[in-house]
Amino acid sequence: MPDDLKLIVEERFSGGTRPYQLPLPHDLLMHNNFFDLYPLDGGGGLASHSIIATIDDTDYACQIITKQALRDFGTLPRLDHQRFERWRGIEKSCWLNRFYFIVPMAKQYAQTKNETLARLIIDTLLNFIATCPPPVGRDNVLKHQRYVYHIRDDNYNRQTFEQNLADETDVQYIWFDFQPASRVLHWMHVLHFLKDSPAISKDEWNIICRCLYQHGETIYYGEHFGLDLIPGDNHQSLRGLALLLAGTFFKGFGLWQEFISEGVKIINFHSRASFAPDGSEIENSPSYHIFTTWHIRDAYLLTQIHGFSLEAEIKDRLIRHADVVRWITDPQGMTVVLNDGYTVNGAAFLKSMSFLPVPKGKETTHYFPDAGIAILRRTPFYLCLDASPYTGQNSHYHGGKNALSLWVDKLPFLIDSGCPPYDEEKFSKWYKLSQAHSSLLINGAGDSTLTGTYDWQQHASVVCAGWQTTADSLRIAANLQSSVPAWQGVRWERTVAIFPDTSLRINDTVKAPANIEATFILNLHPDIQVQPKNNKDFLLTHSSGCVLEMGFASPELNNVEVAEGLCYLDFAHRKTKRILIKTQGGQNVSLTTLIARKSLARN
Repeated sequence: MPDDLKLIVEERFSGGTRPYQLPLPHDLLMHNNFFDLYPLDGGGGLASHSIIATIDDTDYACQIITKQALRDFGTLPRLDHQRFERWRGIEKSCWLNRFYFIVPMAKQYAQTKNETLARLIIDTLLNFIATCPPPVGRDNVLKHQRYVYHIRDDNYNRQTFEQNLADETDVQYIWFDFQPASRVLHWMHVLHFLKDSPAISKDEWNIICRCLYQHGETIYYGEHFGLDLIPGDNHQSLRGLALLLAGTFFKGFGLWQEFISEGVKIINFHSRASFAPDGSEIENSPSYHIFTTWHIRDAYLLTQIHGFSLEAEIKDRLIRHADVVRWITDPQGMTVVLNDGYTVNGAAFLKSMSFLPVPKGKETTHYFPDAGIAILRRTPFYLCLDASPYTGQNSHYHGGKNALSLWVDKLPFLIDSGCPPYDEEKFSKWYKLSQAHSSLLINGAGDSTLTGTYDWQQHASVVCAGWQTTADSLRIAANLQSSVPAWQGVRWERTVAIFPDTSLRINDTVKAPANIEATFILNLHPDIQVQPKNNKDFLLTHSSGCVLEMGFASPELNNVEVAEGLCYLDFAHRKTKRILIKTQGGQNVSLTTLIARKSLARN
């Protein structure tokens, strides 16, 4: 730890000669929603809406400053950072201690130059520094890190919702993992927006800089001496970016070179190992794809500003990552939802990637073979097929593969059920399960089974060859098998074909070693009304007036029913309808679903 950071303070603040340059330009930060440029991780994004009811930075600041949105944590600037440090409150605790709330306030200061607001922001940081000291020194950092990993992996991940609710363990997350890394990013944006405020003394800047340096030191000790590089660990890639930010900010002081060296190692690794060759993030969550992409984006931009190097292939990889975002952005500008995560403003996020070339061409279909995600964008349809692979025992995986999401005339009809905050009961008891997706049940069992909150026991395996062009259609087929006992020996092939007359056909074929009952699920958007024409033909009417005809044909058809469902949409639980197509017992089952547009939406 450097004895004195006064020179850093002299250089960086109040008209200093060497102000720090952040990865993204000031004008881009000022004229765009911060959370579109830096979309939160899944848990952070979901928790934000449950606490603040928005992810717009202007509304964020308003809710916090004028409507006391942080009342659960105390009163600004004296927030209680330990209040929710239990498993039952872990998402709220993480949200607070990652300081997601602070940049919207700082940006508002930059727009208004309200010095009372500047004092409130700085006093909030100083309160944290005074009440939440870090573990000091390498040995204490490693001891603390080992303890929290132990209680998280051996307790929280395997316990039921009810067990976590009753657990009184002090989880000690404040200086663990994601939290200090997130604070580095958000505090450095605060420093940028407030750097010329006359309300802040140089002594106060010195205190804040010393704590910021301790953040870098804590992350460095934990990474360099305590952890391996792990593919898909987006928390680790954020820690890598935090080290690069700290190293470039403290250039010339203390362990700045070690911070940069460790950060380069981490970012180089995750740009290769956390993304597949097709450009997709290996957890197959669109929101986590974007989250990890901006770690690599900012690291690359820091090389251009601060004169260190990453692997030469980084920029080409970023081009592929951005292309994934373009394809998974639906007709309304938002990303589709698959696995854990939430929908992100993909169109707005791409503004932060404008330094990259945009691929030329007007493809209407794309298949990401590593992600197992197929997209069709052909008027009037936007379609996503989730043939994604299993991503690990404690991963962000959801059951219910071979599922379809479908927009017609830019309106959603079939949707993924979505994902609520991770500490809600329904997260593991509904949303992660096959029953909540447009998938298939065999004898009432979905393609995956879950114990506790994250402990996957069985899962699906899907094989897909991508889009094929035939004489009369575009089509794609995906074959699914599962390790769930009820699925032993069962093979399910789903084929989707799109025809020039703007009709769409789904062919499902199931083969089993014994008689089975197959239940096909179609998960509808809440704005869809279902009107039966007979026992196998339906009209689906969107609230805007667009109408689809949907018909089912199968030699083994037993009955078709409309059942209640639940989705998490626009950061709220909403009731919806599911169409359940049930077949009689047999070893071979086939179902044809025909979808055609009957009328257009009202203008």
